[in-house]
Amino acid sequence: MKENLKEQIRRYIGGQEKKSFSAEEIAAGLKLQKSADYKALVQTIAAMEREGSLVFTKKGKIKLPEPQVLIEGVFRGNERGFGFVDYDTEEEDIYIPKGATGYAMDGDTVAVDITAAADPFGDKGPEGKVVEVRKRAITQLVGEFTLFSEEEIAETDLYGVVKPKDKKQAELKVMVAAEGIRPVDGAIVLVEITHY
Repeated sequence: MKENLKEQIRRYIGGQEKKSFSAEEIAAGLKLQKSADYKALVQTIAAMEREGSLVFTKKGKIKLPEPQVLIEGVFRGNERGFGFVDYDTEEEDIYIPKGATGYAMDGDTVAVDITAAADPFGDKGPEGKVVEVRKRAITQLVGEFTLFSEEEIAETDLYGVVKPKDKKQAELKVMVAAEGIRPVDGAIVLVEITHY
């Protein structure tokens, strides 16, 4: 019943000229006049707001959220953990703060959601967060290998971990699966990335 009611609410709001509604208007539109039906409607609206499929206006009306507009571009990482996304030669790069990079690596093609617009009067460009890595640029990397103990290898099925040599990838830790060549501790190795 709940899932069906969600669909009815979505279809009703999306099919009207008007964009925002009170709970009473939705109840009338869906012919949910009985108190038990109205209670179920209010609970469903609250659940839909929590999951982000409905939003409340400042005046307390209910509407569908604006569709998310994502920008695709190339991520350029910085050794301090933040980065920039270059998406247009005419436009300023989008700044991606540390913690909003979505584990993108230097050169990856990413989709970005703008979280703060550029300041036209200052020198602050737009800010955003990476919501999806669409194409990986790096499939191999070079780094220093640290060997796990025999117990850790048996327990985790990993030979050890590689710390990348490239400063832009310094934040990354690459776990090495217990397959292929078993490097010695401290060796400089070339690893192929199989899972991100």
